[in-house]
Amino acid sequence: PLDVATALYLAARDELALRLRADWRDRATRVNLEWIGRRLDELEEIRRQREQQQQDQQQDEQEQQDQDQQDQEQQEQDQQDQEQQDQEQQDQEQQDQQDPDEQQETEPSGSEPPQEGDEQQEERLLTREEVMRLLDLLEEIEKEGEALRARLQQQRRVPVERDW
Repeated sequence: PLDVATALYLAARDELALRLRADWRDRATRVNLEWIGRRLDELEEIRRQREQQQQDQQQDEQEQQDQDQQDQEQQEQDQQDQEQQDQEQQDQEQQDQQDPDEQQETEPSGSEPPQEGDEQQEERLLTREEVMRLLDLLEEIEKEGEALRARLQQQRRVPVERDW
């Protein structure tokens, strides 16, 4: 529609230019020629805005694809970590089942569990301070995400100029 409108305005401008050459004192012809010039400028501005919106949309889509890819890679990494932890746990259980006599000999009357088990427990359990720190970090990240979403939403809004 923009191309058709532009072509029609250009054709009308050419005809008005011919009329203006014939009688340069005709006020209505000059006013109409000026109005057509403004409309052509407005159409060009609309075209630029649409191109900018398309570029923004392509950038948003690219960012979304990048984010999706990062999320997928993170999920794969988490899955690999989980599988590795499961494998280590199975290996530990197998080792415990194979050598129950040796484990009883090394354990001093059941007062302390083996050192390897302590290390695994420490990896699984977080202190209250660490949990609070992680929650604070998560809250900051969520706030930044909300701010980014708000800025993107604000950029997508195009003010409309009223022509009445």
